[in-house]
Amino acid sequence: DASDLEQLVDDYRRAGLPVTTAWTSEALSINGPVGTAVHRIAREALANVARHASGNSVELVLELLDDSRGRAVRIEVSDHGRLPPRQLRPGGFGIVGMRERMRQMGGRFQIRKPEEGTGTIVEAFIPATNAAALSA
Repeated sequence: DASDLEQLVDDYRRAGLPVTTAWTSEALSINGPVGTAVHRIAREALANVARHASGNSVELVLELLDDSRGRAVRIEVSDHGRLPPRQLRPGGFGIVGMRERMRQMGGRFQIRKPEEGTGTIVEAFIPATNAAALSA
């Protein structure tokens, strides 16, 4: 639910984590299982930034995409902190949960370093074929 995601971001802002967002009202209105997955990924990724990254900023991007396979939701959480390399290993419980959630929904999940600078990017794609909520 849109208000849940907005509330999550507001909570982190009030706690001192400077979060910027880029989303459309259409992307923000995603609900059902896809909306739940988006919220959980955002929550876990923001928690990881707050715990580990010592970042000076974080950006959350949520968008709907149309490609050759149809419609998909893309969520990206990127920080500009200094996440220790051991924290990037995919064995952490939160990362395992995000990866498993995407696998169950037929989506893709990745964690990568930015092409330039420091930080970490968490990115997930959820196909619309598993999301009646995207047929609006």
